[in-house]
Amino acid sequence: MKRFVAILLFISLSVALVACSNKAAGGESLYRLKCEYFETGLLTVKEEIEYPLPADGENVILDFYAQSSYSAENSGGSVELLSVKVDGTDSWHAFSDSGALEIKFNKKRKKGQRVKIGIDYALKLSRSADRIGYGDKSVNLGNFFPQVAAFDTKKGYTPCGYYGFGDPFNTSVSEYEVELTVPSQYVVASSAKATSLDKGEDKTTYRYEQGGIRDFAFALSKNYNVEARSLGDTAIYYCYYNDENAQESADTALAAIEWFSEKFGEYDMDI
Repeated sequence: MKRFVAILLFISLSVALVACSNKAAGGESLYRLKCEYFETGLLTVKEEIEYPLPADGENVILDFYAQSSYSAENSGGSVELLSVKVDGTDSWHAFSDSGALEIKFNKKRKKGQRVKIGIDYALKLSRSADRIGYGDKSVNLGNFFPQVAAFDTKKGYTPCGYYGFGDPFNTSVSEYEVELTVPSQYVVASSAKATSLDKGEDKTTYRYEQGGIRDFAFALSKNYNVEARSLGDTAIYYCYYNDENAQESADTALAAIEWFSEKFGEYDMDI
């Protein structure tokens, strides 16, 4: 099976720090995301997280970077929470000043117990070139969904906070099952290769399954062109617009994967 790498000039689609294996362990969290993007800049998301509790407790705290980013005055974006549930039951929840989302359980849970956290929400994307925004030529969907904050055995949950530059986020290796529906004229670059797609005249739905990664992101555009390269079983796709040196850029992406393989071993993630 061909492996897949999407390289973008305009957005870093952070898988963050990837694990050494793409086979997810039984103790990892599972994120299920069902998303739809509309050309008005609206993104709707139905999210379910299966999370193994790291300690006995009555709550969980999630990093919700879209809320952190859009809480700033005049950001142009907004978050509307539609539903928050734990194991199918409506649950108390609140945002902190930094944008972290706390959810309380209806009863104390035991360490190792897997809880199902359901969050339905809508994002009005800011009109910007930020990691969560859209413009005339592209849409950036990075850090757009809530993720369970890192847990410290002494400090408890330690939300990271949002940063507009770099990639300083602390997220755990997890499994992902993701579905994204977009207007059919859009080209989609993502953190994994689509396992299937349903293409209609007006809308196309992409489905993904990937383990052993720390995040999942997309970049969308009606203007993308694609340059393809390969290294062994690894396929490399450079999605671009307004690049007079596209072939050179794609060759640079290939050289980066070659360098990685020489220094650290074959790039073996199925993405």
